[in-house]
Amino acid sequence: MATSYLQIITPDRQAAPREVSGHGSTTGFRIHRVGANRWELRRGEDGWKVTRRTLRPLDGSDDARALLREAIAT
Repeated sequence: MATSYLQIITPDRQAAPREVSGHGSTTGFRIHRVGANRWELRRGEDGWKVTRRTLRPLDGSDDARALLREAIAT
């Protein structure tokens, strides 16, 4: 079993430009999605294969927190 996170960030081309110290002007980025993944794996003759994937959005819900708590407990 493996646990990971997914973070999708896209350029925010519609935002007002901001000065960032030491980096010039930028419109920054937009966080599109953040989630926690649980991967269940099986090792076979050809290597590791994913048998199941569970994805929960990291939106403050109990489902996502439970998935992460299980990872820490194992």
